[in-house]
Parts: sequence; structure tokens; C-alpha cells
Amino acid sequence: MLQVIAIKLQIKPLIPAAFNTAEGHARSDFYQPLDFDLHHKNQQKLFIQKGTIPRYLHQLHAHEEIDHWSRLFYPRPYERSVFQLRDTEYFLFPAEIPQEYKDRELVFVGRVNVDTRFAYEGRILVEGIALIPYDINENKVEMTHALIAKSPIHMAFLRYNKPKLSSMTPSE
Repeated sequence: MLQVIAIKLQIKPLIPAAFNTAEGHARSDFYQPLDFDLHHKNQQKLFIQKGTIPRYLHQLHAHEEIDHWSRLFYPRPYERSVFQLRDTEYFLFPAEIPQEYKDRELVFVGRVNVDTRFAYEGRILVEGIALIPYDINENKVEMTHALIAKSPIHMAFLRYNKPKLSSMTPSE
């Protein structure tokens, strides 16, 4: 079983601005699949999930405009990759994803960004923090090969989108 709290503790020193001090110690701090009318309860929660990058991966340039209604494709001032994780949500990572990450098991780390004005694609968007290779034979993450979000603008967005300490749930 993937230990999400252990992964959060390993990645926090690599990108500390994306996390709050008290965050990630309780199960309630993390994304949970919810019914449509409860999606808002996942806003700002941590997302950590194992999987692979799907065949449909959209690489977008900085400021690129796509003629599409979904907020997934709204222009942003940095290069990014957008894809849907199998059976879950859309994931946006602020960089082009190297080929060697496309063909292997990964752990996706991000912050949930819910916009209830949307009913379909883009309602729940996971703002990427890291992509970490996962060794299925050893059942462990390979932190030395982690792909970490580096865009200063994306990092500012992650800082803005993290929960305020006053809204944090006490540890369980």
C-alpha cells in the first residue's frame, strides 16, 4: 500500500512552499473521491496517487491558447502538461514531461483545485507539485529521480492555493 503521509514528508523539503506545517498528518488532509455535489470539500487538499501517464497527454506552451471551453486549456504564462489520470481527475504539471516518465509507474503529487462553476472537464484540476518514479518490484518511490514543479508562477499559485492554518483540521 502506498504510504501517502510518508511520501508527503519526503517531498516537503524539496518544495516547502507548497505545504503548510500542520498539513498532511491527518487522513482528512488528503483528496478523497466524493459525489458530485461534495466536490468542493476537496478544495486545497493534497493529492497523492500512484499510476501512469495516459496516452492522451497535452503539452502546452506558455501563453498558448487552445480553442476549447475547458479551464484545463486556459492560457497560463508557463509551459505545462495536462492529462487525465485513470478513473480520477485531471492533472496539470508545470513543465514538459520527459519521455522516460511516460512509460513507467509514477506517484502523482499535487494540490486539488475545485471550481464548482464547471460541471465536467476542469471541475476538479490537480495542480502538480511532483512526479515521482515508483519501483513496483521494491514497492518504493525513487525520490532521487523526482520531477519537481519549478515554475515560479506555478509555485506562487500553489502557495496561494494551500489551506490557511486556521482552516486546518486537527490531527487525528
